[in-house]
Amino acid sequence: MDQANFIQALCADLGPVSPRAVERRFVQALVIGGAIALACLLFSLGIQPELAGRRLVPFVTKAAYTACLALVAFNLACVLARPGRAPGRRWLLLAAPVAVIAILATLELARTPQAAWTAHLMGVSWRQCPVRVMALAAPIFAALCWAFRQQAPVRLRATGAVAGLLAGAGAAALYALACTEASAAFVLVWYSLGILGATAIGALVGPALLRW
Repeated sequence: MDQANFIQALCADLGPVSPRAVERRFVQALVIGGAIALACLLFSLGIQPELAGRRLVPFVTKAAYTACLALVAFNLACVLARPGRAPGRRWLLLAAPVAVIAILATLELARTPQAAWTAHLMGVSWRQCPVRVMALAAPIFAALCWAFRQQAPVRLRATGAVAGLLAGAGAAALYALACTEASAAFVLVWYSLGILGATAIGALVGPALLRW
């Protein structure tokens, strides 16, 4: 078979691809991984009491912070999944939700007596929070790796980091359902640490898991 016939044979079964196929693939991965993580959360920790009462505002704060990080990470993932495209300055968008939660934490501590700062910062679950976020991120990260392997990423370490970031942010949003901490300072430090941990693990294992 000559080259022209070979190329024609390869292209024979090609069909149009939706311009949103990558986004749909990642949404599917997030739904599958998120459902597994949610099931693990409900089985191990359950939902915090009084979620619809006095703890609603802290929950919304945690959910908004982690959701904004996840949205930026989702956008980065869709870019990195396509070869020949670079995220450019999109990484800088991550600074916006961090800056907002930092401002909220600063205002919160400014209204709090200095003697109570440690309690606001540490809460009662500072040791468990980052570990739980990273553990809940594992099934989401696995599903995202599957989705990435259906695409053609070429910046594997950056792609792994983004997969970890997206998984960590999604896991942190789910963890907020069980977390009883109400301080923005706690969220800034310990939620962010869990998300950073998932990002670092993704960057470390990305080149091995995402190679195609």
